[in-house]
Amino acid sequence: MRDYLNDILNIISPTRTEGVVVPIGDPRYEAADGSTVTAQGGLVAAVFTYTPGVRTSWTKQTYYRGRGRVPTLSFNGTTEYLIAPDNAAWTRSDLPFSVFAWCNVTTPAVIGEIFAKYDDSVGGAEEWKLDVTSTNTLVLTFRDATVGVTTFRTSNAAVPAGRLAFFAATYDGTGGAIAANNIKLYVNGALIASTATNNAAFVTLRNTLGGVTIGVKGAPGIPARWFTGSMLGSAPGPGFSTLELTAVQIAAIYQIGLEAQRNFGLVTRILR
Repeated sequence: MRDYLNDILNIISPTRTEGVVVPIGDPRYEAADGSTVTAQGGLVAAVFTYTPGVRTSWTKQTYYRGRGRVPTLSFNGTTEYLIAPDNAAWTRSDLPFSVFAWCNVTTPAVIGEIFAKYDDSVGGAEEWKLDVTSTNTLVLTFRDATVGVTTFRTSNAAVPAGRLAFFAATYDGTGGAIAANNIKLYVNGALIASTATNNAAFVTLRNTLGGVTIGVKGAPGIPARWFTGSMLGSAPGPGFSTLELTAVQIAAIYQIGLEAQRNFGLVTRILR
């Protein structure tokens, strides 16, 4: 059987020091009680805690997608998220990075947070966040916590909602007043048209003490900043790399996910 996780890590973390996949919902990488899941890839020994309780206590049970048993984790949009402690590896001050996830976004009435190091629940701990807005646009946002300004790039068109899609964003590490010009957004493996909103006062991302979250901004953030919908876990789980992945690499990750899903089929099973 093909090792999809290793195939993705070979792209995002070729020496096993550059990136991680968070294999949410996969018991092979979870604590025995299902309370945490450990990121794979070598960048950082990140342990994400399922919150507010163990995964099996969430509103909807995690289910397997297909014969290959790919866990799909549902978020209720009000209380459920994952969080890992602060680590300098997640901070990208004038340094490149990429972030991605397979998501089925419920048509949102509020912003849906996907992957973030952006803890505005305490103030001054905001760095970066990937989300889908209330108008279904994809956005990667940066905040310079020292000067208190944001810069971001937004897709020009709505992204898929109500069905599974692959979202990714990359950044080349060039900071300053035109930082958002150097962000690229991808949907289903293809570069999409997007618009930069720069701020002349923006200097760089700062190393703050905020944790890293999946499914919410902050810890726990505010109600208008929850993710509602589901995400693929295990090998196609949310990922982060300190590399600015190329268009070819993003497309390859997408194709690996597609192949996995085709092989997995359409059967679903309850994960216990």
